[in-house]
Amino acid sequence: FGLTGPPCRFGPVDGPSVVLFGDSHAQQWQSPLIRIARQRGWSLTVLTKAGCPVAALASDGSDARFARPDCAEWRARSLARMADELRPSLVIVASRENYVDDLAQQKAAWAESLRTLVAMGAAVVHLRDTPFPGRLIPACISGSIDDWDACAFSRGDSVPTDPVDALVVEGSVTGVEQVDLTETLCPDGRCPAVVDGVLVYRDESHLSDTYARTLTPVLGRALAATGVLPAAGATAGS
Repeated sequence: FGLTGPPCRFGPVDGPSVVLFGDSHAQQWQSPLIRIARQRGWSLTVLTKAGCPVAALASDGSDARFARPDCAEWRARSLARMADELRPSLVIVASRENYVDDLAQQKAAWAESLRTLVAMGAAVVHLRDTPFPGRLIPACISGSIDDWDACAFSRGDSVPTDPVDALVVEGSVTGVEQVDLTETLCPDGRCPAVVDGVLVYRDESHLSDTYARTLTPVLGRALAATGVLPAAGATAGS
């Protein structure tokens, strides 16, 4: 399944087709999206591969995981599967936004993939990348068991530049809606490591599954606010 992925489908088989597409920063939203899919009657397919961005970043010959040929092949096959088989009404995309430092390169690579998705007739929603703690949060908590606040970090230092937002603002890409939960994750400029006794991050960059599930209502409302969610029985292009 390395280049195609198993048939990871959740919710009613006959519901409108929705796809979660991206790398491990997309996969971290799988649990809340499964709940939302079941609530809304969606047939949710998860197409994710760790280390492989949505953006069509070309292989540069380096040892970086995103630059390996299997990432490009996985992305191409996933896009083809959506176009030929899944025909989604909605594609929710999420990905690390700091694979490369060159913003122009990031924008060009994102634009290529986003335009391909929009051309399928699907609504596209981009979940902005989550803040980067930059250190192993569980290890920090273990070493500061009596002072969890010591493991919080600054929002200003941890939120990567969003190339998709730049594309949308300048009008280079149309048909893409943005969902940004940064304010929820980092209220008042600080990003807590623990919320109501729940560990927020499972490592140095990924939300814990337990915490992600607590965000189901917040994510559901944010998605609904885009105005592009399919109703039961909707199909792509309808």
